[in-house]
Parts: sequence; C-alpha cells; structure tokens
Amino acid sequence: MMKTRITLLTVLVGVTAAFLFGCLGDISEPTHGNPADPDNPGTNSVDPARPSGLAAVVSDRLIAMAWGVSDTTGIDEYIVYRWEVQSGEAEEYDEIASVDEMEYDDAQVRNGVEYSYKVSAVNRHGLEGAMSYPMSATPRIFSVAINPSSKADTAKMGTTLTRMCEEDPTLKWRQDPTTGETILSGMGDAYLPCRGLPSDHCPVYQPA
Repeated sequence: MMKTRITLLTVLVGVTAAFLFGCLGDISEPTHGNPADPDNPGTNSVDPARPSGLAAVVSDRLIAMAWGVSDTTGIDEYIVYRWEVQSGEAEEYDEIASVDEMEYDDAQVRNGVEYSYKVSAVNRHGLEGAMSYPMSATPRIFSVAINPSSKADTAKMGTTLTRMCEEDPTLKWRQDPTTGETILSGMGDAYLPCRGLPSDHCPVYQPA
C-alpha cells in the first residue's frame, strides 16, 4: 500500500514538473506576431515609414508625381491611391498602382478634373504603413491672350513667340480671326506642391 502511494506521488510530481517546464517554455517564445506572416512570429512587424513631400507635375492628360521617405529600410513597394475630387462622390481613395520607385505617372486622367492622391509604403513582410498627406492636382492645357502694349512690341512679338515655341514644342501660337488677339497655348508644365498642408510636409518646386 505504501509502495503504491509513493508511485502515485512520483507520477504527480513528474506531471506537475512537465507542466511547469512547458509553461516556462511558452513564455520564452516571442509574444509578438506579424499579421501578414503569422507563421513567422519572429519577423519584424514594425510599420514602414510614412511617405512625405508628395508633389506633382501636370500637363496634358498627365499627372507625374514624386515623394520621399525618411527611412527606406525594408520597404518593398509603394501603393498609390487616387480620388476623383469632382466626381460628386464622398471622399474615397482607390488603389491605382504599386511601384518600386518613389515616383509615378498617372496617364488615366482627364483635363480640367481635380484628382487627389495619397501614397503608402509596404515592407518586405507585406505590412502597409500609414498613407501620406493628400496632394491635389488638375491636368490641363492652358491658353492665354497676349496683348502688346505698343506697335513696337507687336513687331517683336512674332519673333519672340516663335523662339519660345522652338524651345518648348508643347507651345503653339496663333492669331484669333475674330478678335485679332494673339493666343498662346500648350501643355504648360507646372509644378504643383500639395495644397493646404504645413510647409514642412510640402516642398515648393519652381518651374525650370
């Protein structure tokens, strides 16, 4: 009888010890996880840096944008989001592209329509960071009437405009047969900083 009690006590002690060691073993494992890679909880689950300084160059049916990131470590790609501001719909950004570089040309736009963009970074584990501040841009072809102030200026204007158009093939000039005004038109590439944001988030670019 005594031998049976000793054997039972030995078994209970062994089971208790195994349980405790098992718990300690669980505690020693990483407690954080990676939602994008749950099978590898030891991978880095820190969100990538937020893109900043989003700016664009607009021209005829084209918005070419670029941005920066304070720390590119581990970033695998960037996702570009767009919202057509003048669509009449509530603010909703749709993913339109994923790129490897910190730039993107959006040619699926219409002249005279305002578009707003945001960009986010994705690390090599598939985690997407916070979106950038929004940037708005409107592609357009500009057209202006030029009215010389004197006859001397009128005589020089043709030569000057011709030279301008030779330097920039996107520019054209003509005489309006109805008003007699000289009309200069073209793509008129213009650098647009993001609007309505603090200056430290929005660098100002000047046309070349």
